[in-house]
Amino acid sequence: MIDGFVLKKLISVFVHLIPGVLILLIFFLLLRRWMPRFSFFMSFLCVSILLAASTPFVSNLLLTQLEDQYPVMQSLPADTDLVHVLGYGHEYVPDRPINTVLSPVALTRITEGVRLWKTKPDTQLIVSGALPFAVDPSHAVFMEKMALQLGVPQSQIIRFDHAYDTEDEIDSSVELLPVGRRLVVVSSATHLPRAAMLLGQYDALYSLAPTDFLVSEGTWSLPRAGTLLNTERALHEWLGMLWYRLRNLTTRY
Repeated sequence: MIDGFVLKKLISVFVHLIPGVLILLIFFLLLRRWMPRFSFFMSFLCVSILLAASTPFVSNLLLTQLEDQYPVMQSLPADTDLVHVLGYGHEYVPDRPINTVLSPVALTRITEGVRLWKTKPDTQLIVSGALPFAVDPSHAVFMEKMALQLGVPQSQIIRFDHAYDTEDEIDSSVELLPVGRRLVVVSSATHLPRAAMLLGQYDALYSLAPTDFLVSEGTWSLPRAGTLLNTERALHEWLGMLWYRLRNLTTRY
């Protein structure tokens, strides 16, 4: 599992916009001596892609189709048994407050998960996440600490320390879900469609609770670095869903 996780992360470096397009730009610039016209055209195309991806128009076009699929959940359904907050990442520095250790995305997810848990405190709150070869505590440990500080008692928290990706997280929580009870998955609005594809392979009751919305509602239309990062996150999810479909297709045949 670790090897597969690392392989996916290495491949993702080359399909993400910022490193991927910049690597291609350097490559095409190196070809300028031997293929000047081709080099100029491809370099111009790389810059144009980065510029377009930095605009709210392109970013929102990709994000809206992901974020609009599931409405915000105001409270947990009555048959909920487990609330699973999917992990995202952290940067551990000793003696820092937990809220500064967690990434902004992870902090948003755990905050929403706790908010929902408080609408039905008899449910179990699941936190998850791990990094291969890490010497520091798992990501789930820091998510648990944040949940404790937000008022969730230790007895109501379940921790998955060895879930390396979304598929591991979903597998673990569905396996724990009692028959006839509901699992609520809390994650970024852009990420939930991919989580739903994984949940769809199980005969389990589930609901999806979106948070961490990225669509920009403003009229500011100039290219920005933050907008480029949002576009990259959207493309990551679209590529993730494509990978899942292709994998299932090759497995079937």
